[in-house]
Amino acid sequence: MLTILDKTSSIAEDAKITLQVKSKLALEKSIPSGKINVETYDGIVVLKGNLDFAEQASKAVEVAVAVEGVRNVNTSHLEVHGSNQPLTDIYITSKVKGLFLKEKLFGGKSTIDLGIKVETKDGVVYLSGEVDSEALEKNAMKLVRQVEGVTNVISNIKII
Repeated sequence: MLTILDKTSSIAEDAKITLQVKSKLALEKSIPSGKINVETYDGIVVLKGNLDFAEQASKAVEVAVAVEGVRNVNTSHLEVHGSNQPLTDIYITSKVKGLFLKEKLFGGKSTIDLGIKVETKDGVVYLSGEVDSEALEKNAMKLVRQVEGVTNVISNIKII
């Protein structure tokens, strides 16, 4: 049973997440200020707005996912002006990159620091690059599988 104290704590945590996401988005020069509205409900960030380019939407998702306490990012109200194509693969790639930035389960370095590249096609995430241990590759694959919408993970990571 949820108590009033638990509910108040949840509301406060959501407000903190919203503020952090808004602050980080404001620092992104590639995203025009005021184009994205941010709301948070039980750790799920909802991004709303209409952006000019898919890269802006991608960066917004990546930034939001990387914020501590974010459980997921809802992009169903985030659109790219003039685009009729679904942005699902772009959002999956962005969520993976943001998760890599947040988790840093790789000896204090993110997978981006290590040179792991992420691409998504039809829900399948492709990882490539070079790492110095099999454990790093397994950690990366484990994180990718946690992302909603991922149907498969294919690793082309070379262990050097």
